[in-house]
Amino acid sequence: MNSYDDTPATDSDDLLARERAARTAAEEAAARYRVLVESAPDGIVEVDARGRIALTNGETRRMFGYDGEELVGQPVSVLMPE
Repeated sequence: MNSYDDTPATDSDDLLARERAARTAAEEAAARYRVLVESAPDGIVEVDARGRIALTNGETRRMFGYDGEELVGQPVSVLMPE
């Protein structure tokens, strides 16, 4: 039975429930990842397939003198010495 009325649950109800559970699990994993990266004592830079910065943590921003998310979207080469 579904939770809205007395009709039997269908395959689509089950699929929607599994999709919701998967989305929740993915959101929780992403939150754990962000906490882990942000709390790391070392600088962490995540670079996408195009060579652009996708994520930095506070230590990286402190080491290179950047605030907030201003590095995101920049080529990783901005962090490399000449």
